[in-house]
Amino acid sequence: MGGSKYSAYEEIRQTIHEYTKYNESISIQTLPVYHLEPNTRITVKNKESNIYGDYMIESLSFTFDNSSMLTINATRAPEKI
Repeated sequence: MGGSKYSAYEEIRQTIHEYTKYNESISIQTLPVYHLEPNTRITVKNKESNIYGDYMIESLSFTFDNSSMLTINATRAPEKI
């Protein structure tokens, strides 16, 4: 019997966690939040859209007009297995 810390199961679990992408993506429009940047993990809780969970920001875009809105495109972050 070998140890379980460096087993094939642990290696596969870590690989799946790192490289599995979900197709669940969202787009959010909000007032500018200047400290956000791509690859930042955010938590979303929206009762109206029934969207809950952690998402990774893929891209950000600003509009520089009277409305000054920030659009965030994000993909659901994989959960630890």
